[in-house]
Amino acid sequence: MPFEISNENFRNDTMYHQFGSDYTNLFGCGFLNKKDKKCKEENSIFKHYGIVLVLNGNGKHIDEDGNETTVYPGCLIQRIPDKKQSLHINPDGSWLEFFICIGKGMYESLVSMDLLDGKQTVLVPGLNRAIFEHCTEFHQLMKFSHPAEINMLVPEALKIILMFHRLHKENSSNSKDREIVHKASMLLAKPSSYKVPIANIAEDLNIGYEKFRKIFKDIMGVSPHSYVIQKRMDIAKTYLIDKNKSIKEIALELGFADAYAFSKQFRKCVGLSPSEFRKEC
Repeated sequence: MPFEISNENFRNDTMYHQFGSDYTNLFGCGFLNKKDKKCKEENSIFKHYGIVLVLNGNGKHIDEDGNETTVYPGCLIQRIPDKKQSLHINPDGSWLEFFICIGKGMYESLVSMDLLDGKQTVLVPGLNRAIFEHCTEFHQLMKFSHPAEINMLVPEALKIILMFHRLHKENSSNSKDREIVHKASMLLAKPSSYKVPIANIAEDLNIGYEKFRKIFKDIMGVSPHSYVIQKRMDIAKTYLIDKNKSIKEIALELGFADAYAFSKQFRKCVGLSPSEFRKEC
């Protein structure tokens, strides 16, 4: 089955613990579903070290030197201490991230031992069900641990951070495949591409369809078809919340044959009909 994140995971659920009085010794983790004004972080400077794994949605990261990098599910943003950076998220409500933050001193020790890449701000460890379960399991551990036992979870947090760095190094050898999948994901997310056969997208990228399907699922965690459906549903939710378009208009704009076909797919993915979803907004 393709890996998809259920709607119940699109929430804000964070926790922090500070060791001593120094803010650089912050320890925390959580899930963030950023919307509206939270979609743009300009010139942020962090005193601690953090990782942000993109679980859903797309955006643009800008480092201290002004270098821009498109970020998408499977990308990991490093919040390097005292380094200015910006993040612009597509404001469609689909952004979901998992983060872990640790103390600045601990980060500096790991860099000095060459265990972390302290220069590259965006890594690509990838995303699959096993990675997502690592995140949720650690989140639950931290959420339900007694405050006196929080410090015992630091080694587990470091294991996850180091795992992401290891996966990034392993995936770097597949950079050509990643570039193809990244270009494809950008094309498939555009409403203008919803009526274009996925095989045509693969052909435009000079890759065979079967190989394209395989590398897309390996890197993105879902098949190209499931990815397109997910993006269509994300846009549909935005349209339904705005209430400026009829359900029939939304269906046609998103490439469905009629309102019935759209409603059937929406209920399958969201658990509610478009009308029910709109009433609850």
